[in-house]
Amino acid sequence: MKGKVAFLLLFLAFATVARADLATGLKGLWEFDDAGNLTKATLGNDLILWGAGQSAVAGVDGSDGAVAVEKGTYYQAQHEIPANGGGVWVNEFSLLFDVMYPEESAGKWRAFYQTGYETYNDSEYFIHPADESWGVSALGYTDNSTVGEWYSSHSTWYRVVLTVNLDDDPGVAFHDMYINGQLKGNHKTDNLDLDGRFSLYPSDHANPYVCLAGDNDGDDALMYFSNMAIWDRPLTPEEIESLGGPGAAIPEPATMALLGLGALALIRRKS
Repeated sequence: MKGKVAFLLLFLAFATVARADLATGLKGLWEFDDAGNLTKATLGNDLILWGAGQSAVAGVDGSDGAVAVEKGTYYQAQHEIPANGGGVWVNEFSLLFDVMYPEESAGKWRAFYQTGYETYNDSEYFIHPADESWGVSALGYTDNSTVGEWYSSHSTWYRVVLTVNLDDDPGVAFHDMYINGQLKGNHKTDNLDLDGRFSLYPSDHANPYVCLAGDNDGDDALMYFSNMAIWDRPLTPEEIESLGGPGAAIPEPATMALLGLGALALIRRKS
């Protein structure tokens, strides 16, 4: 019996360590669980609110908080990522959004992120109003992606992960979009240059931000967000699959370290 218990605990420890890989490079996490302070960070810097159109709403389930972000309102996120990928800007990163849009937002542009310090030009990623496909003109939309057609629906929660690796070699560069752990947008184009449009300003820049949920000229609409997160590296397909669907816990460095130590301590105690 002791052997079986030890094996199970060892398995748990290894699973914890494996999932802890997801905490590597996590620079910002915003869960919107504090209705009195919606811009509060779980990890990293608090969001900077631009506009007055934010309000607390119910999240993916009854125990989960979320924020409703109206048209014209957006966030600046100070991500603390230094230049990477061989360039002078941030060329390797991942973004996560647990998102839902109400029926009233269907048929309108909806924006996810913008690489400038404020929304002075177009967002870098949208939901298209014509057919609910996802992408941007420079990348193509999911209705003509190489992984098959995919469209979204209103009143449905999704976990979207955008994983980005920018490089002057188009065979290396990618800007992939995953929904609930599955690849839905294989945006491999010639527009993913190092230090190009999709790069972020680095942490030592005068404006070290990425803008979330905003666009410069009104191409956005009401959306609900339960989680947002940013990593300083492109997550692997296996890591993204292990993140699961909307509302699933996102591993944080301190939490995963404590869980790993606790599991190992139990193994020693049971052996």
